[in-house]
Amino acid sequence: MGPCVFAQDGRVVGGSATADGQFPWMVEMLFLTDQHLCGATLIHPQWVLTAGHCALVGDGADMRLIANSINNTTAAPGPMAEELLVDTIFYHPDYDGTYGPDLAMVRLAAPAITTPVVLLDPALGVVPQEGDSAVALGWGTADSVTFAMSDVLQVADVAVVDYSSCEALYAGSSTDLFGYNGTTGLICAAGFAGGAPAGSGNGDSGGPLLVEHAGLLKQVGVVYGGEEQYATATYPGVYTTVAHGWAWIQGLITGSTPVADIGLADRIIPVIGTDAEGLVIMVPEALGTVQVELYATDGRLVERKVPLGMGASRVAWPEGHGALVVRIVDARGHTCTARIVPRPA
Repeated sequence: MGPCVFAQDGRVVGGSATADGQFPWMVEMLFLTDQHLCGATLIHPQWVLTAGHCALVGDGADMRLIANSINNTTAAPGPMAEELLVDTIFYHPDYDGTYGPDLAMVRLAAPAITTPVVLLDPALGVVPQEGDSAVALGWGTADSVTFAMSDVLQVADVAVVDYSSCEALYAGSSTDLFGYNGTTGLICAAGFAGGAPAGSGNGDSGGPLLVEHAGLLKQVGVVYGGEEQYATATYPGVYTTVAHGWAWIQGLITGSTPVADIGLADRIIPVIGTDAEGLVIMVPEALGTVQVELYATDGRLVERKVPLGMGASRVAWPEGHGALVVRIVDARGHTCTARIVPRPA
């Protein structure tokens, strides 16, 4: 299966709070229980762009989309919030749930009234270079110590990181995102706020990376993931480039490229979330029964849980343990892993 989908709350570290209406096209993806799932962007009145692994959680029946609200799910939507109704989810044709460009497009059942973000058209010939300024957005922690969620959408100033250097870093990590992606359609970015790490982490999946062009902030990337659950000095955030998916994105919007909706049964992976009590593991029906194993970060087996069936199951956090590596094994022997940090009570 590859890496598990980690559905912990978005984490822009080292950022600052945004204001109502500052980024109206920023979309929060939620479970129907109103637990934060991922970020996304409204790129057209009828279309939302996000990460493929975010959309894997449900086919529209299991999630909500809220635009133009800086509040996270612990608070009521903001005064200008617009709920977007999901019609159909489309995945990049080269994405299989683990490998390939991690992109998904959500077609809305009705046009949004919120103003969409502008994508950076690759035809302009503007390619972000190492050191160029960029902006990351997401809901979540303001630091990498407490992991406490922010009540409002966070924005962080970051800089583009050299592609080859970033690829080399991840080649030696536990999460080789470049290997999983299998293309050159990635961009890395990270920053420092007062000497502390700043930028996107795994939980910000689906949110945007933006650069300034012609006086506007334009989206150049979609959060793919990272080695840690927050930005670090060692591992920058990794983003799928808009340019890599441009033809597919525009083909869907204009209807010029007929693309069939790909059922989620073809891309089945578990989703792991956290709350104050421990882990919440969502097992898709098509995956059947799975075995859950909890490991310390030094590789020691901490606990092996009884097999879990489809739906959401709660697993208590082992007493006395901090970060864990969660390994899930299905009946065919396929595995996925995710490094998880407990959420403060």
